[in-house]
Amino acid sequence: MKFMNTHDVIVIGAGTMGSAIAYSLAKSGKNVALLEQFEFLHSKGSSHGHSRIIRKSYNEPYFVKMMEEAYPLWHELESESGERLITITGGLDFGSEHDPQMQDVLRSVQNANLPHESMNAEQLQSRFPMFKFEDDSIGVYQKDAGIVNAAKTLKSLQMLAVKHGAVLKENVTITEMKQNNHGYSISTSNETYFAENIVVATGRWTQTLLEHHFDLMFQTKILGLTYAYWKSRTPQLHSIGAMPIFIYWDNEITYGF
Repeated sequence: MKFMNTHDVIVIGAGTMGSAIAYSLAKSGKNVALLEQFEFLHSKGSSHGHSRIIRKSYNEPYFVKMMEEAYPLWHELESESGERLITITGGLDFGSEHDPQMQDVLRSVQNANLPHESMNAEQLQSRFPMFKFEDDSIGVYQKDAGIVNAAKTLKSLQMLAVKHGAVLKENVTITEMKQNNHGYSISTSNETYFAENIVVATGRWTQTLLEHHFDLMFQTKILGLTYAYWKSRTPQLHSIGAMPIFIYWDNEITYGF
């Protein structure tokens, strides 16, 4: 026997995007269901672990504007959840003065009047001895950057979504999705959900989901990242308060904590 669940919005995928959307919609008064194909807080997507970079300096100007709006929302989330989600460390973008992406970073923060410090190679080496800079290096330091605890953020978003009335379901296998004149129906092995609107936030599974159920060709590009870890020989240089999060702009971008 299948049970009918009617909602204003159904969000599919409980990663950072889906959980944040479910929380925001529920907080605004919408009747929301959040469906996840795996268990909550799983490690199969891009939203697990304890460290993600948060920053205001970007090489794309629209991201700089977006982050100016995002930071107050992060502080609001911390206040409502009672959790410390961000650790401010400051952030350093650096690269060759001839690198176009590094020039874009400098131009973006300047045009946005974002408080920052611009430095040449000598100034960088003096200020940040934990790095080795090339002679043609330039850098942009921005004090508001830091580290987001991804796992704790997800847990907070989902907890608050429930507090505001959202229904959360994990280990859900969707067997059928259909659109009709009144919205969408989503069938699982033991339940059927109905909503006027759906939000698909399934990351690398988006193309498969939309193509299978709606015959929509949605091209996604999956990026693989290589991670490496080192034990510091000079922990006093690599501790919180001494070392910023960093992004090195080159043909391949390197970033770290």
